[in-house]
Amino acid sequence: MDIQQQYIHLNLYWLGKLTTSQLARHFQISLPTAKRLFAHYKNNHPNWITYNPHKKYWQPTQAFYLSNKTESLNQFFAQTNNSNEIFENPDQTLPSFEHLQLPEHYVAPDVFR
Repeated sequence: MDIQQQYIHLNLYWLGKLTTSQLARHFQISLPTAKRLFAHYKNNHPNWITYNPHKKYWQPTQAFYLSNKTESLNQFFAQTNNSNEIFENPDQTLPSFEHLQLPEHYVAPDVFR
């Protein structure tokens, strides 16, 4: 899985959603390119994600969670580069996680959200 596909995967797992514009902004790519990345991810994993047209974001399906029992929270934070990317509201911020060594243990995605 390349870094863009991994970014989609980890965001879906830990946050439960990802918009096309968030993906485009993170990788500094165009919206059509971000849409192609989602299409590629869905093509590789057809039962794992679905688009919610009312809320305008991609979300994982139950099959996604059944196939992916645990993902690294450390890897998720490392990929976001900036912890503030996690939140859509810019007033809602977290301290930097750059130098924080998180222990490897299971954290349920629902608890994290």
